[in-house]
Amino acid sequence: MLFSDTYKTIDIKGESSLKFKGSKFFGFAFHVKNEEMIKKILSDLRIQFSDASHCCYAWRIGAAKTAFRTDDDGEPSGSAGRPIFKYIQNQDLTNVIIIVIRYFGGTLLGIPGLIEAYGDTAKMAIENAKISTKTINDIYSICCEYNNESEAYRLIRFSGAAIITCNRYENIIFEISIRQSSVSTFLHQSKTFHKLKVLYLRTEQ
Repeated sequence: MLFSDTYKTIDIKGESSLKFKGSKFFGFAFHVKNEEMIKKILSDLRIQFSDASHCCYAWRIGAAKTAFRTDDDGEPSGSAGRPIFKYIQNQDLTNVIIIVIRYFGGTLLGIPGLIEAYGDTAKMAIENAKISTKTINDIYSICCEYNNESEAYRLIRFSGAAIITCNRYENIIFEISIRQSSVSTFLHQSKTFHKLKVLYLRTEQ
């Protein structure tokens, strides 16, 4: 395998607050899986902090880390979203969104001040979150007749897969989860079990 099947993300959200030259900043670090979750979190925070001056953020999703976005929400270009994203990159995180809410305090901070304030608030939110390493798993089904059930269990044990469900109908259908780093070995071994039907279902991160 030429790629890693693990990634770092936020397990439990983190929050932070900072007062900088009169302005108040509130940071939030969330775990997300898709853009629908991102939209929901942003919508909720914008309602909760409807009187705030700015709601700036950065996010990155996917194990490949190629899908990301930053938003300055009216602050000077590059002064808010990018400093937030910097700390996502520094911690090598994905499937996360970091949001920083600002209440203007009457003093213009200038671009260097904004970069410092947004960056520090994002950094503290990440530090206050629980970060964990997750695995990328492929989900397969294994279908067998009842008299071949023991062979299915042998294949599952050999590959180190985890059983998600086991449904008994006319045949037995297992749904299993296996780390991507073990998939090639699993598929190679499955070819020796001629009475088992193995089918790829999806990938989960």
